Order: sequence, then C-alpha cells, then structure tokens
Amino acid sequence: MTAKVNLFVNENLYAFNSGTEHAQARRIRAFQQLGIPAYYVTRNYNRFLARDAANLNLDMQTVINMYDYFQGTQTTRMRKQSLHDLADFNWRTDHLDSSNPNFSLVQKAGRQVARITVLPATVGLVNEVIYNDRAGNPTRRENWDWRGFLSSVDRFTPDGQVQVTQYLNLAGDPVLEVNFMVKDGISQPTIWELKQYHGKNYRFATEDDLFGFFLNELIRQNDGQVNLWSERRSVDRAVSQAQGMTGRYAILHEMHTVTNTDLPAGTLYAGYQDLFEALTPAFDTIFVPSQRQRADLQSRYPKQNFKVVPDTVVTLPQHVPARDQRIPGHLLVLGRLSAEKAPELALQLLALIRNYLPDVTMEFMGYPSSPDYLAQFKAQVQTLGLGEQVFISKYGDAKQVQTALRRAQVLINPSSHEAFGMQLVEGLAAGLPLITMENRYTPNAVVEDGINGYRLQTLPFNGAVPKIVQILEDAQVWQKMSQASLKKAQAFDLANFGTVWQEVLADKV
Repeated sequence: MTAKVNLFVNENLYAFNSGTEHAQARRIRAFQQLGIPAYYVTRNYNRFLARDAANLNLDMQTVINMYDYFQGTQTTRMRKQSLHDLADFNWRTDHLDSSNPNFSLVQKAGRQVARITVLPATVGLVNEVIYNDRAGNPTRRENWDWRGFLSSVDRFTPDGQVQVTQYLNLAGDPVLEVNFMVKDGISQPTIWELKQYHGKNYRFATEDDLFGFFLNELIRQNDGQVNLWSERRSVDRAVSQAQGMTGRYAILHEMHTVTNTDLPAGTLYAGYQDLFEALTPAFDTIFVPSQRQRADLQSRYPKQNFKVVPDTVVTLPQHVPARDQRIPGHLLVLGRLSAEKAPELALQLLALIRNYLPDVTMEFMGYPSSPDYLAQFKAQVQTLGLGEQVFISKYGDAKQVQTALRRAQVLINPSSHEAFGMQLVEGLAAGLPLITMENRYTPNAVVEDGINGYRLQTLPFNGAVPKIVQILEDAQVWQKMSQASLKKAQAFDLANFGTVWQEVLADKV
C-alpha cells in the first residue's frame, strides 16, 4: 500500500516566525528523519520563501507554496542577480547612482527612469525595480525572488495605486494575474485569474478560493492518498472545503480562550470561533498539545474528536555546558516580546532578584509585536532601573537560540497563557532549570515544582525569589535541577516523538 502524504497547511513562512511555524517545521524535519512523507504547504505569496525556509532549517523540497507551484519555480536553484546585469538597462548610456547601499537610481539623459532596491542583507543583488514616467510617478514594479529570478510585476494607475499584478514563470510569461479595483480609496484585489493551467483559464473571487483549488490539485496529484492538516486558523476554512483526501485534521498550538482564568469555558479567541462554532464537522480530529486542553475542549464540544500529539521535538545534545561554563547569574527569556507573553513580569522578578544578587542579568530573545511595544518595554526597563541588567537580543535562528540557551543559567517563562511551552522544552534539552508562571496546559512532564525548577503562582514573587537565588548560587542545587531537566527532555526526543506520531497515523489514517 502506498504511504499517505501528509500536507501540513499554513499561511506562510516568515522572517519572524511564531511557535506555530517552528512547531510545524520541526515536525516536517522529524517526519523526514522517520521516513514519513510530509510537506509544509503555504498559501501566501513570498519572494523570500527560500531564505525563510533555510532559516527554519527546512529543505525547499519539503515546502510547497501555492504561487511557487503555479509559477513552476519550486525546484529553481539560487543564483545571484546583480543590478549591474539587468537586461533592461544599457550601462554605456544609462547612469547608475549607487551612493545609497539600500537602493540605486537609474538616470537616462538626466532623468530618473528607475529605482532599484537591494535584497535585504545582500550587496548589489536585485530586490525590486521600480520604473518611473517623465513626471516621476511609478508605472511598473518588478519583484525579484530571493533565488534571483523575476517573480512578479505590479502595474500602477496614474495616481500610484496597484492596478494589476502578474505572477510569472521562468520564461517571463504571466501564469497568474490579480486585478485590483479602488474601494473606499484603497486599491483592493478583486479577481484571481489562473492562465492556461493545463490549457484552461480559471477565475477566482478570492485568494482562498484559489487556495482551495490548489489544495485539490495536490490531493489529485497524490491520487487522494493525502492527510490534510490545518496548522493555522486562517486556513481552516480552505482546508475544510478541500475534497478527495483520506483524512482532514486541525492542529492547535495555542490556548483557545482569551484569558486563562475561566477555563474550561471562556470566551474563544476570534480566530478560533470559525473552527469550533462552524467548521468542526468537517474535521475528523482536532489535535492539541496537552491532555488537559484536550479534556477542556472535549467537555465543551462533546461531539468533536480531540486527541493529543507532541507539539515539538528536540535533539538531545552530546554535551551540555556546566554551570561554571555559563554566564554567572544570567537569566534567559525566550519568546515574542508582546503583551500576552507578559515580559514585564520577568522584569519585576529580576528587580527582586537583584536585591540578593546585584550582578544578575536577564536576556530577552525574540521579536517584538510592534515598534511601539518595544519602545514601551524599553521604557519600563529604565523605569525599574534595570538598564544595566537587561539585554534585548534580536530574533535569532536555531543556532543563535542554542547559543543563548548555552550561556544562560536559568530559563524564565513569564507567560501564563501557553498551550504547552515549546521554549520550555528547549530549556529541558539545554539542561536548564526552568522558572515558569503557573500554566494550566504546561504539564509536570515539562516543569515539576521543586524538581527541575519552580512554577510561580501570582504576584508578588517574594516567596519564590529566594528559591531562584538558591539555584543561581548553589552549584549542587543547579546541577540537580539541570540533570532533572535533561532527564525530562528524553520524553521529547525523536524516538518518543516518532512513536506517538506513528500510533496517531496508524490509528487515524
């Protein structure tokens, strides 16, 4: 019997990815190692897909993007497209002004005819070519893929709004065209037209309609031997409408309610209302990361089938730095800087610990939810007088995250609104004692109070602070908790991950 293909469906891969994308990418890599056919399927147009996949350690052969698919560019290899090699310009007569490292201006007979922007984090590679009319207005914008080919072209109205976007194959022919109309003063897409796909033209009213067609094509090409998995709530409806697959499932990565104080009932996040209130009959099973969340959802929606699967998998290191090989008194907070993650609680905890250990430091690694929030957070650091104790590191790739874990002595999770806590499992594999806010869905298998760390209840933290100080000061206590974390990490290694998933696939699909 032919092995079924697992298509895990998401919006996109991003420059800054959330736990959802990280969990999905790890699952794809793990399935590869286990010999289970699996692909990371995305909807959104993304010229930087190859870069973003590499940042998540994903092989592009395991990524299927809708636009990439219809453009026939899935297997295109990277080549460097220098602005000096663009065929549209004659550098003998055209003048190139490259005084700015981020863009160059093309002038012909003293008039600017184009502006060429540079691919981020490169030198002189083409990102966009924006052509200007005699009045300096944009008429056409060429959008170049990270891999070095012309991917799409935007054409503008006289007042500078997008009128049509054409997505090109490698020969430069339009294979997909999106037309725009101005509504309420804003240019908005109205029609998606797939051109000469297997000799026919197809028109769609929305991108999700096109996405549904695309998913059906993937299912058809695999003779229906497909398990379709929805990873994000924004793609649930398109997945629910796909046809001809063997099984259809949804995976949850987050807590499903707005607050964690009124569970198992409570107000659903807006993004979850469609899934639970309208689409559940379309899904054979909804998978969650913890038994407690499964029980909460099962009691609320008794007619739906809920099951548990691991949300992450870790590689156990051959060597973990000893306590004296790490930065003394260094605490790490790993995750997005945003209000729902409550990083301000970590600051308050740090301020109390500093009363005992003046040299304590705390590092925050993760991307901010917005520039305004980052500014607000930095202001709070200064208000608390923690400017010399707090370090904010930029969002890092897997290697940079591992480096941060290896230099810390304790991992802090200030959020009480987690569906599991992927960053805590990372801490286990790094041999770190863990301090977490009490969380309904983070099990003792991850953080066991007094064994490999502590679970903090609510403010004030005064009672917990001496315990954290003891971890930092007492080598024996740190070593005992570090070993306990490493032992717990074994439950999340590839072998155990594979055992659970093989049982799920055998049972359900």
